[in-house]
Amino acid sequence: MDRDYGTFVWNVQKERTNIAKHGVDFSRILTVRFVYRSGKIRIFGAGYWRGGRKYYEGQG
Repeated sequence: MDRDYGTFVWNVQKERTNIAKHGVDFSRILTVRFVYRSGKIRIFGAGYWRGGRKYYEGQG
């Protein structure tokens, strides 16, 4: 089920599936892949990358 938050769409069932499969909820993600379509932001990939912060800050 998608929940529409204005310009942001959130799928509650996909979040539950992700928690069960990977043990990580979306509140802990650091990297998001998304597409902007028809005035909506739809996330299709998200994750926690341990080296991401150093890379992002130019230290990696």
